[in-house]
Amino acid sequence: AVYSASFSPDSKRIVTASADNTARVWDISGKQIAELKGHTQAVYSANFSPDGKRIVTASLDNTARVWRADNLDELLSRGCQWLNDYLVTNPKDLETLEVCQNKSNLIAAAPFLVQEGENEARSGNIDNAVATFHTAFRWNPSLKFDPKAKAQEFANKGKAESLIAEGERILKESNVKEALADYADAQKLDPNVEISADSWNTLCRQGSLGGYAKDVLFACDKAVALAPGDRNNRDSRGLARALTSNTQGAIIDFEAYIAQTDDEDIKAQRQRWVKDLRAGKNPFTDAEIKKLRK
Repeated sequence: AVYSASFSPDSKRIVTASADNTARVWDISGKQIAELKGHTQAVYSANFSPDGKRIVTASLDNTARVWRADNLDELLSRGCQWLNDYLVTNPKDLETLEVCQNKSNLIAAAPFLVQEGENEARSGNIDNAVATFHTAFRWNPSLKFDPKAKAQEFANKGKAESLIAEGERILKESNVKEALADYADAQKLDPNVEISADSWNTLCRQGSLGGYAKDVLFACDKAVALAPGDRNNRDSRGLARALTSNTQGAIIDFEAYIAQTDDEDIKAQRQRWVKDLRAGKNPFTDAEIKKLRK
């Protein structure tokens, strides 16, 4: 329960007395500025002094207390200064804490607010993203982009990233054709969607072992291009090349792998593959493919 509420002499603050043993000071928008704690029972009355520099409270604990109020604005300003760096990088909090807003920190926070909007769009919240972008424009009018177009762009990015993640997941279940479709759809939505070398390598290897070497060869090339020093990428591409009759290319990739591995058993296996390929034989029999799948 609130037992008392009074304006300050300048009408910029309100002090309330409450059954929770506190008095509290608020600005006229309803944001709490201070909490006066010390009474041990309900506070029934609280008022500013005529000059607004003090507050007097009366309580059921048989005491009245006098509190300094002339420094509340100073404390609020100091608190905003302490929080300034945090509020700039957490613009949603700055947006709700209007009392701490100033031209300088609003301009500094605008790029971070744009990032918030991009994240909202990635999550599919296009309307929220557009509203966030408009707020960023109010904070920094020099920003130049179309809020709706930008929101749609990042919504597409989010969908594309989800498709890649789904493609990676179903590759583990050997659903190569569905994974290929997911990768293709992702790149249609966002031609610049980020796909890691590991992701391309997974598609390359699983596709090759699943009978789709020709279809996934492009993924093998992308994996090697992104991480040419990764021996696993060269190994997977060597497999795809061998299965698509690019014998010389396969030999080059396998020899690169052999030069980088210290595992003698794996090295011997690749050396056998190279020997067969040089002799014009296909080392990748059904039995060998089955073994590699395991």
